[in-house]
Amino acid sequence: MLLFDFSDRSIKVLKLSSGFLARDTITAYVREEIRPGLIEDCEIVDSKNLAEEVKTVLSKATPKPLVDQYAAFVIHDERSYTLRLNLPGPDSDKSLDEAEITQQVETLLPVALTSQVSAFLGQEFISVDQRIFSQYLDLFHALKLDGALAVPESHAIFTLLSPQILEGESALFLDIGSETTDAVVMDKSGVIQTFTEPIETTRLIEEVVGKLLPFIKDKFKVNIEKIFLGGGGVLTFDQKNFAEETKRNVISAEEVLKTCPLSFKADFGKTTKLGFLSLFGLALLLKQKNPLNLIHRP
Repeated sequence: MLLFDFSDRSIKVLKLSSGFLARDTITAYVREEIRPGLIEDCEIVDSKNLAEEVKTVLSKATPKPLVDQYAAFVIHDERSYTLRLNLPGPDSDKSLDEAEITQQVETLLPVALTSQVSAFLGQEFISVDQRIFSQYLDLFHALKLDGALAVPESHAIFTLLSPQILEGESALFLDIGSETTDAVVMDKSGVIQTFTEPIETTRLIEEVVGKLLPFIKDKFKVNIEKIFLGGGGVLTFDQKNFAEETKRNVISAEEVLKTCPLSFKADFGKTTKLGFLSLFGLALLLKQKNPLNLIHRP
């Protein structure tokens, strides 16, 4: 299985292979910049040339070119929606009512439900614009890859981090870049909220302590107990000082990866694994029997 993460400026791909005793293994990876104008605001603008670019990127993978029949991918949160529905739990005597679910979604979703490709599992609902989603499925078709799984990036991150979140806890994930940082609020049940307006990394402590944590407590009535740090910016970030200033348990995603049930055959060398967290989460979703999935397979 090939796992893809597209942005306007780059492509990241992992090769996931079945390993010894059914332990899934990352056997190859690649991250390459792409030419401007192929993808804009996560929409594919030039599908023909993007397909050729992806072929070139796959040929540059380490330790060998990436080849497979199937593909999975993440959709960036700014082009997707994640909702927490108020539905009866698995132990409830009340059955799920499709009309009630639709009514809840239509009330919460800021766009027409009919314009979306959507899926829900438990209380988690995800969706993405049909037109954008079709662009990526068409791209994989041009690459002779069969799409197997697709979720928003935040849901893939949650899948990676969820074993570290205790029942009743709420957590914040910060994807730290050199210039900006994205944030996701989650609990044991899933993603609560994604913040798609980036925070300036140079003002991260000020923004998190002074604005973000109070906002989360006021809006969602939860207190953040843990803060997970990911992204390439973690390598130069003062984690100890951040923990002291936020008065929270701060955990680097490097620590999470030490207990992640994936093995790594590919040598990432000087390339940090922290830039591939969503794809590691996607790999873990593929291990689930019935994962949340925007691709509806028969």
